[in-house]
Amino acid sequence: MHGEIGPAARWIAALEGRPGGKFKAESISSGNIYTGFITNSPVHWSEDSGTRESATGVVTGSSCNRHPVDRLQLHFINICDYSGDPVRNAVDRVWWGGSEFAHGNWRLLIDTVSHLEELQSELARSRGFAFTHAGLLQRQDGRAFRFHEAKPFLEAIELSFAFSYGALVGPLLCRGVSEGVPVFIDVSQPHLKDYRKTRTWRPPSSTGVGHILPLMVDATADPVVRRELRHIILWYVETARYSTYVEGGIILLHSCLEALAWLHLVHREKYLTEQAWGDLKASDKISLLLRVCSIPAETPPHFRSLHSAARGMTGKGNHTKSTVELLTEARNKLVHTSTETKRIRDQFSSDLLRELSELSLWLVEAAVLHAIGFKGDCRCRIRESLADQLMRVPWSAA
Repeated sequence: MHGEIGPAARWIAALEGRPGGKFKAESISSGNIYTGFITNSPVHWSEDSGTRESATGVVTGSSCNRHPVDRLQLHFINICDYSGDPVRNAVDRVWWGGSEFAHGNWRLLIDTVSHLEELQSELARSRGFAFTHAGLLQRQDGRAFRFHEAKPFLEAIELSFAFSYGALVGPLLCRGVSEGVPVFIDVSQPHLKDYRKTRTWRPPSSTGVGHILPLMVDATADPVVRRELRHIILWYVETARYSTYVEGGIILLHSCLEALAWLHLVHREKYLTEQAWGDLKASDKISLLLRVCSIPAETPPHFRSLHSAARGMTGKGNHTKSTVELLTEARNKLVHTSTETKRIRDQFSSDLLRELSELSLWLVEAAVLHAIGFKGDCRCRIRESLADQLMRVPWSAA
C-alpha cells in the first residue's frame, strides 16, 4: 500500500518570523496554498532539499471540509517496532508490519515501509524524523465522507499510538482523495518531537494499538472523555519521554491522576458530586480512584527509598503515610515555595524522586487502561524482574 500511496505530499513550507508568526505551505503538485501559524522554530523546508531541521505548524483555513472524499491517506512518523501481518510488494518482497482494523463505520489499514530497518538505524543515529508507516482510512460501506466526520476516529488513532509508544507519532499528514484524485492535505500535529525510544505499558513484540484502538474510539465518543484523555496522554508522553526530569514529571503525573479520578468518580460513574469532590484532599481522590478501579497502590519491595520515606514520615494520628500521600506531599513541596517547603524538598533524595516518578507512571498507565476498558496483558514497569513485568491487568479478575 505504501508504494501505491507514495510520498505524503510534495510541498514547500515557508515559516516566517518567530513562533506565533505566519506559516504558508504550497503544494507542488496542485499549487494549493495553506496558511497557519508557527508553533516551533522558523526554517525553510522542502521535500527535495532533504533538510531535517524541526518545524511544526497547524494549517488553518484549508479546504478539508469542503470536499467529500472516499479515503484518507495517512502518514505516520518514527514508529520503529510495529509488528503486524506480512506485507508483499510487486516484486514479491515480504516484510512484517501490515494491520487492518475495522470498527464502527470505519476501516483502517496500516503498512510498514519496506526499508524500515534502514530508517531505524538512521533514526537511532540522528534522532530526527522519518515516515515509517502509511495508512488508509475508509468508511466500511464505501460511501464518501467529509473530513470532520472522520476527525474523532483520527483523534482516537493519534491517542492510541501516543499512549502505546510514549511519543506523538502520527498520523502527521493526512491527504483526502476522491476517485483517485487528491483534493486536500491536512497537517495537524502541532507537537512534533524527534525520535526517542520510550518504555511504556505496551508488552514487548506487541503493537498494543490493535488492542486499544477500538476501546479508545468508544471511550472518546464522549467529548468530555476525549478532551480529558488528550490532556492526560500528552502529559504522560512528556513524562515517559523525559524520564530523567523527575521533578517536573511528578507534578504532571499527579495532575494526570487527579484528572483520571475526576473523570471516573464524578463524570462517568457519579460516585461523587462536584461538591463532595471539592471537599476531598488530592491524595484521597487518587486513593479512591485506585481502590474503585482495583489498581494496587502498594510500594514494591525493591523501592527502598520509598519504604524508608514512608517509615520516616507520619500523618495525622501517627499513621505511616501511604504511597499516594507521599506522592501528593512531594508534588506539593515541588510546586509551592516557602522556607519550610524548600527545607523539606531539599531532603528528597534523587532515588526517592525517581521511585515516585516510576510508580506514578505505572499508576497513570493502569488508570488510562482502566478508563478505556482494557482487560488484556500489559507491562508493569514497577516489577523488579523484566521476566515478571508481563501481567494481566488487575481489574480483569475483579
